[in-house]
Amino acid sequence: GLRYEDVRREFRRLAQHLDWPGEATLKDFRHLFATAMANGGVPEHERRYLMGHAPGREAIVVYTHLSKIAEHYQVAVQRELAAPLRVMVQRVDAVAPASSAA
Repeated sequence: GLRYEDVRREFRRLAQHLDWPGEATLKDFRHLFATAMANGGVPEHERRYLMGHAPGREAIVVYTHLSKIAEHYQVAVQRELAAPLRVMVQRVDAVAPASSAA
């Protein structure tokens, strides 16, 4: 199973590669994601879904569908998260051979 310590260690490695300050936390990464999605034009109801928040009870939420969420997400990631995504992909590529050998 995945332990929080494993997640925290990987986050520290990513933060170093991104030249983030030592005080950066996983919550800061969550804030980056939320901000990038907003800046990338992802509508609020879709951001709520992606962040795991309750959708809300307003009528607009009930009658709004997530039919374009994949498209909106992809555009936002390409516009706003290109550098962090490159670092993450490099890290996954570096770890993958070790994981598959186990």
